[in-house]
Amino acid sequence: MVENLAQHSLVAQQVICDLVGGVLNVVFSKELLLSAASGRQRYHTALDEKRRVNEATRRSDKKRSLLDEISTLKEKKRRLETDFEALKNSADSYAEKAESTGRLTLIAKCNGMRTTAREKQGQIMSLDDEIENKLKQLKGSL
Repeated sequence: MVENLAQHSLVAQQVICDLVGGVLNVVFSKELLLSAASGRQRYHTALDEKRRVNEATRRSDKKRSLLDEISTLKEKKRRLETDFEALKNSADSYAEKAESTGRLTLIAKCNGMRTTAREKQGQIMSLDDEIENKLKQLKGSL
């Protein structure tokens, strides 16, 4: 027995035996037997609780991730809208200058800016769709 147990384990076993009054003098009360019999049930209850906590944590992490993605996409959309408005205003300005001065180079610049503005508008629309899909995912995960 000494060869199979570490020194502190052997001492702990001896202390327990001394407190109980020896291994042969243990009283097996009804409460002790019920507690021993329900050990497996308590173990499974603890596992179920841990599983529920892990599932809730996973769901909240997924929700937080989706919310972060949505906020990033909204910020990107806001920047694109700002660029779109600036390009549109610049194109209008060049068109007015071209009309008043009669210079064709200003019309070319105006058309270039309007083309870029249309591209930005397309990007904004695709971001709207992407944001809408993320919101649907978020509602589906709740």
